[in-house]
Amino acid sequence: MTSFGALTNALTRRKIQVINHLLVLDIIAILLTILYAVYQGDLSAADPLIYTMSYSLVVFFVAFILIARHNERIFVNDSYRLVPTSDTGLYSANLLSAFISMIYLGVTQIIFSMIAAAMNFQQVMTTLGQVFEHSSPTPGSMNSRSEIIGALIGLVILMIVSTIFAWASISLIHLTTSALTAFLPDIRSRLYRFILYVVVIAAILYILGKIVNPIGDIFYGMVNDNSYYQIYLSSLALLVVAGLESAVNVYLLRNWVETTNW
Repeated sequence: MTSFGALTNALTRRKIQVINHLLVLDIIAILLTILYAVYQGDLSAADPLIYTMSYSLVVFFVAFILIARHNERIFVNDSYRLVPTSDTGLYSANLLSAFISMIYLGVTQIIFSMIAAAMNFQQVMTTLGQVFEHSSPTPGSMNSRSEIIGALIGLVILMIVSTIFAWASISLIHLTTSALTAFLPDIRSRLYRFILYVVVIAAILYILGKIVNPIGDIFYGMVNDNSYYQIYLSSLALLVVAGLESAVNVYLLRNWVETTNW
């Protein structure tokens, strides 16, 4: 049996390669934008940090899509499905490797932002100082330093959990469609497969909407009550849903999903 660690390392290396290619494009885009601003003569001291953080949003979005695509290919790839490990191990290693690759991307983006901020370090520190200076406690409002820090940490956790939930949901749609395709061998036309995907996506999104809507109510209550601790409750709820989705995904992977030699 292939160990879980070895399998995770192998999958992580492939995903890190995808991230590295994306980072090269990110650096090129940032440098070209800065050079263009210099050429135009309107580069301000804060622009490098603004450009870097703006491109980070694009990079994270593209990386999420590429990693999700890579995840799904693993599930229908002969080479990986024939690895001597359990379907639960393969699914878990695939998800963990995706998470590690996104953490790697996050660390690189923080480093890029720190380098950009160093070009205008004094102004950045002054802005941060003003934020905390105006965060004195006020009765009935969430603006004390500890609450702000707690809310920021909670939001980071929520973003991580939301990413895992999104990957699990994408896998659920993909594996469900693959299982139905295998169960109905007459569906070979691209048009029929497209219709099947639309139906499955609509059905799963409807079910997930019924499950996730209460989490939105938690956010609504958090805003009204000026309380940040409910962010953690929302993260826990999403994590539970992602766990249930993962259990279904492993079942489909073990019993219904066939490989397609990708």
